[in-house]
Amino acid sequence: MKKIATIIMVLFVTLLLFSGCECEHVYESTVTIEPTYDSYGQMEHICQKCGDRYFTTMDFLEKPRMSDAVLNEALSNLKYQ
Repeated sequence: MKKIATIIMVLFVTLLLFSGCECEHVYESTVTIEPTYDSYGQMEHICQKCGDRYFTTMDFLEKPRMSDAVLNEALSNLKYQ
């Protein structure tokens, strides 16, 4: 009889663990690792209702680029020196 009760308990707990959450998630997102020019960042998303959480990767920052107008002006200044 104890074996049957144990099996039923294990099945019940397993069903609870794998049944999934039926919450209509409301996630709050927080940057946990800031991205840089050389490395990716990370963002954590936590459901405010049930505590479900997941992480996403943030693209690394693009290095600043000179605008075409500034670049052309710099090049034209070099020509006349």
